[in-house]
This record gives sequence, structure tokens and C-alpha cells, in this order.
Amino acid sequence: MFVCREAEWKDCNMILDWRNDPVTRINSLDSREISQEEHEAWFRRSLSLPDRILFIIEKDHVAIGVLRFDQIDEKRMEVSIHLAPEARNRGYGQNILKMSCELARTCRPQIQTLVAKIKKENLLSIKSFTKAGFRIENEGGNLVYMFLDM
Repeated sequence: MFVCREAEWKDCNMILDWRNDPVTRINSLDSREISQEEHEAWFRRSLSLPDRILFIIEKDHVAIGVLRFDQIDEKRMEVSIHLAPEARNRGYGQNILKMSCELARTCRPQIQTLVAKIKKENLLSIKSFTKAGFRIENEGGNLVYMFLDM
């Protein structure tokens, strides 16, 4: 059973550790290593932005990932998910993404479409999003754009 809770300042260092994990960096749109100072500024801003929602994903009361929603416009929201290294390759992605759809509906009922931007090389994420009902609608450069109508 997965549970999502709103991110808090106490999660800042944990998220930075996950973000700077080599596999996460390879699959992230921005693959450079992030400094503590830069991450803290991003995290502080993320907690205060009205168009961003940041959740910690927990399984059995243990944090296993971070889920982010960024509102694009009135009807669309971008979804991003990063799992902790120890939570990868366990089949969690598809179920977490399905749960994220329900969460998006609860947080922003007017949202009609979820959007994901994924590196073309990140085949596991593309597979997870596809299994969760997302469809590839556009490919540009090294990115795949996936959509889910809610």
C-alpha cells in the first residue's frame, strides 16, 4: 500500500540524496549533480509555489520516492516521479502513477490531462507510464511527451 504525504522541509536532504544518485541523474532531464545550496533554494521555492505540489511517496511508513505536479494551465498538469534507489525495479512505478492520477483529481479537480516529459533512453519510465494509461503523443529531440486524459 502506497501513501502520499505533502513534502516538508525535513525531506530536503533525503530528496537531494535521491536526486544526485547516478541512475537518477542519468534519467533526469537535468543530469548534472546538484549542490546542497542549489537544492535547498529549489526546495524552498517548490514548497511555496502555488502551481506546484510536492509529495513524498511512502510504503509501509518508509519514504520511497517523490511525486511532483506542476500546473501548466487550467486543464493540464505535468507529473514527475523519482523513486529512491532501493525502491527501483520492484514494479512500483505503474501503481504509484495510477495513484497520482487520483491525487491530481483530488488536488485540482479541474485538471483534465496529465503530461509527462521523459528522456527517450529512459525505457523503464516510458513502460511504467504506458502501463498506467499514458500515451506517447509527441517526440522531440531526446524527449518523449506522454499524456493521460483524466
